[in-house]
Amino acid sequence: MRKAKQDGRPVYDDRMRAKAVTTATLRAVVTLYVMYLGSELILHAGEEGTTLPFWAGVAGGVVFILAGAAFGVYIWNRYQAELKEAELLPPEKESGREEPEE
Repeated sequence: MRKAKQDGRPVYDDRMRAKAVTTATLRAVVTLYVMYLGSELILHAGEEGTTLPFWAGVAGGVVFILAGAAFGVYIWNRYQAELKEAELLPPEKESGREEPEE
């Protein structure tokens, strides 16, 4: 059986770690797209031929960028929690009882 730590680093359940990485990656792509939309709103705010006022374009862009940043923080926290759940425990902790030390 594998040890719970190798070279001082934790060992993870492969499936759970892969799921955590995949989920975080997909969420990060969505976050980057939301932030991109916000930057485009700001860059094109008040251009001729648009009916959206300048202030509304800037305000909307800022809201999108802040929402993307907040979602990015959520992604990081959720990823860390999922990694912690995927961490393998030493055999004595898996069974729920510890062996007495001699």
